[in-house]
Amino acid sequence: MPTYAYFAFVVVAISWIVRNKARLLSIQRAIGGILGDPLRFKGDTALSSEQRWAIAAGADLAVRNGQFLDALPTGLTHAHEILSTWWGIESREDALDMLRHLAREGHRASYQQVVTLVRGQPESQQRALIERVAFDIEQPELAETFETLLASQRLLVDDGLLAADAAPPNLLAWDLGRLINICRWCFDVGWLSEEECWRHILPAADALQREYDSWSELSTAYVMGFVMWKGGDPDLEYGVLKSDRKLLLSDARSPWKRLAFSPVLLGGELARA
Repeated sequence: MPTYAYFAFVVVAISWIVRNKARLLSIQRAIGGILGDPLRFKGDTALSSEQRWAIAAGADLAVRNGQFLDALPTGLTHAHEILSTWWGIESREDALDMLRHLAREGHRASYQQVVTLVRGQPESQQRALIERVAFDIEQPELAETFETLLASQRLLVDDGLLAADAAPPNLLAWDLGRLINICRWCFDVGWLSEEECWRHILPAADALQREYDSWSELSTAYVMGFVMWKGGDPDLEYGVLKSDRKLLLSDARSPWKRLAFSPVLLGGELARA
């Protein structure tokens, strides 16, 4: 291969890697979960039962990243890369802004708006209703959210994660499960102190416990949020997410098997911190 052609190939390859960095990291995470034991433990006995429960409430995402399931530090060496690549978080201030957003509205806001509009309406009339409301209030994205909701719901029903006659789950688990892990990554990189982390994490865990009745229900809501984020289309990560969920619900080592869903938690106002 001529030198100029080799140089051009290298430039194109590097450019492709930069553009697809997030996708490559996604594949790496999925393969890592398949090849290794996804359940990791630090053995931190200093945590209270409330703190252990709160960490476990973010286990869907923690397992995907190979994080400790029983400690505030994650055990990862690339927490900064996760924050930057997946969240665009480059500083403590960015992190605090994102934590406030997830606590107050997150991705569940527009989703819940659609669910509220169609609740109690005949299925045959729901699409027309959403299209009319979207036109009236000049929010065309509502129609897209509705279609994604239908596709996501069908997928979870087909895979046995959601009953055919069940109402769409509240996506609080999707937003707050990620909030819990953002706090942990920020602790890893030194942007949040331990005290600050618990100030965000414990109220989030308390809100999750009040919203759901079991680890299974919480996890289903998280998976629903993930599928909605992906536009209703399954992919490699979705398959691994389902596998991890099954492991968390069945493995005797899992915090979901070792911790009852309803211990007494510290209360708190979710968005105060």
